[in-house]
Amino acid sequence: MTTLDRSALSTRLEGCRDYLQERARRLIPPALRLKLGASDLVQEAFVDAARKAEQMPRGGSDELRAWLYRIMVLNLAEVHRHFFGTERADARREVPLEETPRSCGGEGGESLRNRLEAAGPSPVAQVQARELARKLADAVALLPEVERAVVIGRHWEQLDFAEIGRRLGGRSSDAARMIHVRACRRLADLLGHDLV
Repeated sequence: MTTLDRSALSTRLEGCRDYLQERARRLIPPALRLKLGASDLVQEAFVDAARKAEQMPRGGSDELRAWLYRIMVLNLAEVHRHFFGTERADARREVPLEETPRSCGGEGGESLRNRLEAAGPSPVAQVQARELARKLADAVALLPEVERAVVIGRHWEQLDFAEIGRRLGGRSSDAARMIHVRACRRLADLLGHDLV
């Protein structure tokens, strides 16, 4: 996929974001709202759409929105199966931490919450961090080639803007910095929140 194709894809998808966000808010059942936000569901549909770009309808925006909506519904069904598919994984059986019995605490009646907080990053936080990293990598892949090179140089290779400018064919550090700002704005748009 060329830079122009990625840019056109990004533009087409972004044109559907508001519609899909509204539909996602209505689609997500109350029992799943603590596990999944509308923006997460929409972003996942965008990532899947980018992977299936060759299947994307070439017609008008109504046809594209319907296609993206179907992807979103299928993704929601997967999430629903994950959280409600078995009795053991049924999210409706979860108990708020404040309601756990004191007997679950440690010595001296230390609460379960305190013990969990002292244990470091939770498995959920670790999974969320990995998921964010995956979403970020997918979004970086959608950037135009020059912007992608700047982001990788700056954030993965820890290069300063002067070195990035040299790698871009002798551009100034200020030029590299401006490309970085544009790339961060585009990533924020793709991910639905501000990364700058």
